[in-house]
Amino acid sequence: MSFINCAIPNCIYQALVERGRCGLCCRQYCFYHLNDPVHHCCILRKTNKWPGISLLKMKEPEISQLLSLLDEKVIVSEIETYIPDHKVTKVHIKSTEDTIVELRGGFDLLIKIDLEDVGGQSQSWFMRIRKRSSGRPYPDEVLRMNLESEVATCQALFEGGVDVPQTFPRPGDSKQHPKLIYCYQSFIPGDAWPPFDPVTKFNDPPNPPVDYLTLNHIKSVAKWFIQLEKVQFDKIGSPSFDTSGKIMVGPLVEGEPTKAIPPYFDGPFTSLKERYLNVIDSKLRLLRNRELVGPDSEIYSYLVLLELREIVENVKELEKKKGPFYVRHADDHSDHCRATEDGEVMGVIDWEWAYTTSKEEAFSSPDTLLPRVLSRTDDDHILTHREEALIQAYESLNRPDLAECVREGRKYSRLMRCLHHAWASIHDIRAMRKGFKVDLVAGEAYPTEESKEDWVERMKLKYADDEGLKWVLDNPVFEPELPEECLEVK
Repeated sequence: MSFINCAIPNCIYQALVERGRCGLCCRQYCFYHLNDPVHHCCILRKTNKWPGISLLKMKEPEISQLLSLLDEKVIVSEIETYIPDHKVTKVHIKSTEDTIVELRGGFDLLIKIDLEDVGGQSQSWFMRIRKRSSGRPYPDEVLRMNLESEVATCQALFEGGVDVPQTFPRPGDSKQHPKLIYCYQSFIPGDAWPPFDPVTKFNDPPNPPVDYLTLNHIKSVAKWFIQLEKVQFDKIGSPSFDTSGKIMVGPLVEGEPTKAIPPYFDGPFTSLKERYLNVIDSKLRLLRNRELVGPDSEIYSYLVLLELREIVENVKELEKKKGPFYVRHADDHSDHCRATEDGEVMGVIDWEWAYTTSKEEAFSSPDTLLPRVLSRTDDDHILTHREEALIQAYESLNRPDLAECVREGRKYSRLMRCLHHAWASIHDIRAMRKGFKVDLVAGEAYPTEESKEDWVERMKLKYADDEGLKWVLDNPVFEPELPEECLEVK
């Protein structure tokens, strides 16, 4: 099964893998119809009549449908089988409009399950059900691969003594509806650390100060990463299961599949260079097929990926094939690190896109400690107070090797972000070239200041012989003009 087709009736083209979803109607569109007036929402955007995004529309009718498919008796039977000597006291299934808006986990519908043991001690678990209306309406096969990888990751880490949710897969003989793609996870107490809250961080100065409690929290984060280091793998990819149920490293199950048809994902890999080049070439192929981003972004994204390819090809340290390799959380912002009021880390949740990688990448700074304006600067020698606090925490724990991973890790943080989104600022590219010392190898001096327009023109000349770029430039897609009646002031 391939990706869904464009939402325009009778259009045979595939909806875009990235950035193809309309924020108003919440449908997915192809390269040719994303900004076409036949997709009426683009008229609202271009005439400044954009009404905003409805949380209810983003989630419906899927949430109501998923809730209607749930069999509470099956939930009780399955969870009591997984957790002997415990009885379910309540399964929180509701279907009101308020609940639908409230259940706004990015990619999952969460069903809380309360249990009690024979001694009267209570605990809570969650049933995590993958959603399709999350901005990534993938085929069910992709969602099942993604869920299997999260279960394998959590089981490997939990068994290795890392504070993550205990996790069980959907039983093979489950009586639940086959459209329900889910697992069970234990509840991790605590909240996101308030100073790192995404809303707070958005209003932060570029380098916010660190108070005593935050220092304590960051030291607890360092201790958690030292736990994580104990779990090691022999390849680069995503944890999965072999046919006997043993945990292994399988294909790299990323946020955006590298193919629009099966097998969707590649890997495992033996080196970072092999992995990075595979991702870059896959995204270039999707761009040439006009299946990745819309017309507004394709030339810039293509040039960015060509530059990233040159960087990767010229970095010797990325060729290292010898492990061990470590797990990296692919979305390590503050919401996923649960902590007590005094900053102690209770555990890290939401491992759906996790993968194994080198020590240098795995232990570079978590995203939540990086400056929110990282893409606006190319100076990676001046670290934030939060990054410095993590370095000092590692050194106080006698782990100078992990401190060095943070000190030299921004180039990996930038590369991870840029490959994930097929986008980079010019500052990002300049910083990565300096960090990986590419200019010394490639013999090219990158301008210290350059506008986006000048950079695009320079890149067109630099990669003028690239056949894919030639095709993209020779086959432009112009946006249709809006009908005159749409331009009238109402």
